[in-house]
Amino acid sequence: MQYKTSIIIPTFNEAGNIKNCVETISTILEKESLDFEIIIVDDNSPDGTFEVAKVIGAYDNRILPFVR
Repeated sequence: MQYKTSIIIPTFNEAGNIKNCVETISTILEKESLDFEIIIVDDNSPDGTFEVAKVIGAYDNRILPFVR
């Protein structure tokens, strides 16, 4: 699937915030009926941000976690 809107979120030590951030952005984009993907690019956070992002992505295929 090709999305019309891509949001890139760079992260470092955001394990406690990333879920709420993704939910907020998703809600806004869904209300606008936009086809979207959210790309989470983690800078190898020691707090487990990437692991949280992977869990979020497992439930929603529009969420794409990457680690740098």
